[in-house]
Amino acid sequence: MSDKDAVQIAGQELLAKIAGVMNRVDWASFLDLADMLPRARRTFVTGAGRSGLVARSFGMRLMHAGLPAFVPGETNTPAAGEEDLLVAISCTGQTGITDYIARRARQLGSRVVVLTAEPQSPLASTADKVVVIPAGGPDIVLRAAVFEHAASATPTWNSPRDCPDRRTAPFSGSLPGCTGSPWAWPPPIAHRPARCPWYR
Repeated sequence: MSDKDAVQIAGQELLAKIAGVMNRVDWASFLDLADMLPRARRTFVTGAGRSGLVARSFGMRLMHAGLPAFVPGETNTPAAGEEDLLVAISCTGQTGITDYIARRARQLGSRVVVLTAEPQSPLASTADKVVVIPAGGPDIVLRAAVFEHAASATPTWNSPRDCPDRRTAPFSGSLPGCTGSPWAWPPPIAHRPARCPWYR
């Protein structure tokens, strides 16, 4: 087998694992998170390592959507408080710094949402809401890679005008007008205007 074929097969196997995880995700919990984002005064996003990179990319999407988003630890980040939301991302749910930030946010009166593969983890226990991304397997590196790609599909929308009122159309990920996160694995539920963060 050539190196090119080996790389292609490895890529296909990774995509298949990601697709399998996305098919088992509770999409209602993702949409609950999407519903919370525009209601929050400010959103803070956090994670460590590669999960931290996913968190930062999510924060940038929020910024593009016109929502105030901050990364704890940056020089321009204000203190969290009541009516704020913290989104914490960790595959294992045992990352010390992420757990500390989540607990501190709760102490300051913020709501906490955790994206994790481990709903019984210490980090998940601090959350107001847990979004479970069921990435598993004995290879922690591969497991983390699958988790991070799946977490990157966190739903956002680009602007109020990009999320139209479609009372009967199925939510397909390629819904005309909803041009935010490119969902390769659309949630198997109907798009309801009340769930759209811009439909109020």
